[in-house]
Amino acid sequence: MIIQINELSLFKSILKVQGGLNVIKHSSTLGLFNIWFWCCLNKCLISPTTCYFKVYFEVIMSIKPSIVRIRPVTENDLETLYELASKTGGGLTNLPMDRDDLLSRITKSNHSLTEPNNQSTFLLIAERVNDNHPLGVVGLFVQAGAKSGFYTYKIETHLNASKQVDRKYLHDVLVLSGEYSDYAEIGALFVDPDARGKQLGKALVRASFLFVKQHRSIFPNKMCAEMRGWQGPNGEKPFWDEFLIKFFDMDFNQADKLNGTMGNYFLGELMPRYPIYFASLSQKIKDVIGVPHPDGKKAYEILQSEGLNLDGHHDPFDLGPCLSRDIELIETVKNARQGSFCPLGVKAGLIGQGTNEDFECFYDSEQTVDLSKLVSEYSCKDKINTGQIWIEKFE
Repeated sequence: MIIQINELSLFKSILKVQGGLNVIKHSSTLGLFNIWFWCCLNKCLISPTTCYFKVYFEVIMSIKPSIVRIRPVTENDLETLYELASKTGGGLTNLPMDRDDLLSRITKSNHSLTEPNNQSTFLLIAERVNDNHPLGVVGLFVQAGAKSGFYTYKIETHLNASKQVDRKYLHDVLVLSGEYSDYAEIGALFVDPDARGKQLGKALVRASFLFVKQHRSIFPNKMCAEMRGWQGPNGEKPFWDEFLIKFFDMDFNQADKLNGTMGNYFLGELMPRYPIYFASLSQKIKDVIGVPHPDGKKAYEILQSEGLNLDGHHDPFDLGPCLSRDIELIETVKNARQGSFCPLGVKAGLIGQGTNEDFECFYDSEQTVDLSKLVSEYSCKDKINTGQIWIEKFE
């Protein structure tokens, strides 16, 4: 029998009442049962399976590929994270190309959602709603140095003077610092190269700050970000290649992996314990101090647009720039609005709802769908009573 339009509409209504996409995408057996039951009640000869898949494809194909969901990772995302990590080119400490390490990070993130503490970490993943294709990832660390300290190199100016010869000189020096140890950190920001150019990096950063606002009591007063430093076309890293390798006797990738898996406490044990004078460094090293990795420039700009500022701290491995800010002064945290529902008509921005494992954000890269509809149409969560949180405009 040919499926009539009014019957197909009723099937879609049944699925909508039963949870819409939640039923269609995550509980197909229940969806088929509902259609079969309706057919029986109405003595209909239409095949339930035929109806179900007709509805499935019509609904799924109607979802715009520009609509993105950002949510906490689960153990089912292991291969997805590994796929993203394999595209970073290495050097992204908090997104290593190591399945065991990634699984450990996923497990820790899941545990943090239920039992948060100062060592908690949270990983959020962005995916297209229409096919769950992974687009990017971002991480939050409640206290960067909670376990073993967090080291950076800070630029200071020291005065060397002699009365006998009537000479005094100001010298810029690098001093090992643990100042960031009590800061929260945003890191592991990565967008699939094929998905760039649609402001997904900004969406991930803003979603992470909405998460912070939704869980404000967990986080300390300040947020920092450590950017990857400059790297040449052949992988050269001047500070490591010319200077630090003498103190570690290992290649950069090995040291970076230790940093990602064990924390950077070992830096304080092996690095020079006295200030490093700029005058003792080659011009090649001095030229790249504070210069971000070519692939990290966009993330650097996004974080600066959120109000994070340079503060003289640098990555201890490659002297990439570090940024920091009082959390309450971060643009998204400061300007995000909260309420039972986002007003109709707001299309440019990002909207979130829920807390802990129920937290999710939605973003339309084309900015043509009302933010309120993004949640009502595409959420796979049961009704959440914590209200909605949103940030308007995406410039």
